[in-house]
Amino acid sequence: MDVMDLMIGFQHLDRDRSDNSQVPDVPSLRCIQQLLVNMGDKPDRFMDSREWIGSVEVGLVVDQLYNIPCKILHFTSGTDLCLNINMLEEHFRMKGSPVMIGGDSDTSSKCLLGTCRADDGKFMLILDPHYYGPEPDQNMLIESNMLLWRSVDSFMVDSFYNMCLPQYISKTS
Repeated sequence: MDVMDLMIGFQHLDRDRSDNSQVPDVPSLRCIQQLLVNMGDKPDRFMDSREWIGSVEVGLVVDQLYNIPCKILHFTSGTDLCLNINMLEEHFRMKGSPVMIGGDSDTSSKCLLGTCRADDGKFMLILDPHYYGPEPDQNMLIESNMLLWRSVDSFMVDSFYNMCLPQYISKTS
């Protein structure tokens, strides 16, 4: 999931806002870069670059723009992730918000929408955020493997994973 996808998701949240404020427009990439530079997370040369914006940076931006704190989980490997899936299960039970996943050797960003335990293993519902084109429907996402249940065992053992867990409480959780 890239930063823009996460921002769009937060823009459409049906939140109870006691101050009747509006959720801000989705920021441009340049705005996000400037925000990260201004808060001291990135150097000036980050502006207009193609440098990576990962899960940790997404958490900073979501907190700053939407006042939604984010918890960052760091797993040292796919094996570590598998052993600690209970943390993710707890997140979905208590918060319900989607989770951004980034890694180092496993460079494909992922959006985690849920977890499941079955007789044959532990699974995560992954939405691939790299789709580009007309708005897809659920069937198209499933048929093109953009939305699938992925075994936790399939995550790379030689890649670390950072996960950004927005602490927004979904009305459906």
